[in-house]
Amino acid sequence: MSWYRGIAPAYLNLFIWAPFFDQLWVGTYRDSSLGWLVASALLGALLCFAVFLLAATWGFRFKRPLVVLAASTFGATGSEWLCGLFLAGFGVFWYAIALNFAIDSTLLGLRATGLLPDPATLPWHLGALSIKSPVFLCVALFWLYITRLAILMRLSGVVVALMKFYAPIALALLTATALWGLLSIKAQPHDVTVFSLDYPDSLVPTSSSHSALAMMVGFFAAGGLLSVDWGAAVGTRRDLLRAGLPCVLGAAAWTSIMCLVVVMNTASSPGMLDRDPRAGPADPLLMSFRWAVFEGTDLFPRTVAATILILFGLAALAPAVSSLARFSLSVTTHWPSLTPNRATLIACCIAFLLMATGQVDRLGLFYRAAGLVFAPLLGAMAGDVLGKSQGAIALRVGINPAGIVSWVSGVAAGLTLFLTTPLQSDFLAWLQPESICGMLVSACVYRLLCLFGFESGRVLDAQAVAFVEQPASLEA
Repeated sequence: MSWYRGIAPAYLNLFIWAPFFDQLWVGTYRDSSLGWLVASALLGALLCFAVFLLAATWGFRFKRPLVVLAASTFGATGSEWLCGLFLAGFGVFWYAIALNFAIDSTLLGLRATGLLPDPATLPWHLGALSIKSPVFLCVALFWLYITRLAILMRLSGVVVALMKFYAPIALALLTATALWGLLSIKAQPHDVTVFSLDYPDSLVPTSSSHSALAMMVGFFAAGGLLSVDWGAAVGTRRDLLRAGLPCVLGAAAWTSIMCLVVVMNTASSPGMLDRDPRAGPADPLLMSFRWAVFEGTDLFPRTVAATILILFGLAALAPAVSSLARFSLSVTTHWPSLTPNRATLIACCIAFLLMATGQVDRLGLFYRAAGLVFAPLLGAMAGDVLGKSQGAIALRVGINPAGIVSWVSGVAAGLTLFLTTPLQSDFLAWLQPESICGMLVSACVYRLLCLFGFESGRVLDAQAVAFVEQPASLEA
């Protein structure tokens, strides 16, 4: 597959996906200088590119997909669960995030034009439990039905193909939004109170202390793992750079910086100086992209703000269909008795509960959790495949203890750093390197276990390897 039809649009869609950059600066904007903010965006993009290039190179060098290559590290059974079912099951959360963002942005756009009154979107409170508004729940049920129907009718490929054409439009829309704000704002220095906004006690997000750098790396951990499949599909090594430089490094840096510009424009606008910056229960998080567009009355006319919010909201639906399709395919392949109808119904029920209770509203904690889980998988594979030739890679039967132990060690190391965040220095609090640390620890642990002979000794022979890589040979 050529790089401009495969890798390039796939990763451009990933980084132009609005849930990626929407809450990127919520936790760091108020307490950081402009230099630190830009450095976070550039360093995060560079780390994402390094992870992509590392994993894609494995796929290209060994010409094997992720689940087959990972069978050397975790064993065939371990690879199927960790890099197959577990990764697909995590897609249910991405499915819920995409739908939740699409619905919230659409309703916010309708509020911006006055077509939907603010009280209609207020959540219900049942004791300590907060439930989204009836309007949100009804729209959520509609989109759950539509996306599930697209899977059952095998239309997921059509939806994903349409996003290849929309990605450049979305990138241009984000850039135009940032430039519009720059041209609209009056030249004046930033007010100190704008950089020191405090959240109300009832609205403090769980991700308020999360840095943009940690969110970028955690968000891309699963996408970096899937880079193995993309690397196995390209024709030349140069294609990895042709696609990765503009659509991973460039797209991650550009979208995050453009989002930062939009947030800075609104936070610095003259109208914010005399306005209470606190958000209401149904409003987007302070310092998020949607907050900047919705509250930027000095910068964006209401109709323009509504158009921006609705367009970015609708663009989030295609990844929702893709995540649901991947989950359905994985679980029905592993459990043939579970039909696509039942598999998609299970995913929709879980996603509805996550959206209705607001569990996917604050994305910082979720992205860091993804980094804690998937970055050590990459680290364990690095400890196995780096320095080995193609003939030295073995497909191990069952579970490889070295791979499982190294992955658990990496998760434990990252979790320790995550839990000790309040005790860390300002630099570590900005860096929040639990994902990178987990990757390095798992790689080192695997090499040590390999030296002591803890790898599984049961290896598939050459005939079995050929059968795994070419299942069609069963008929022959």
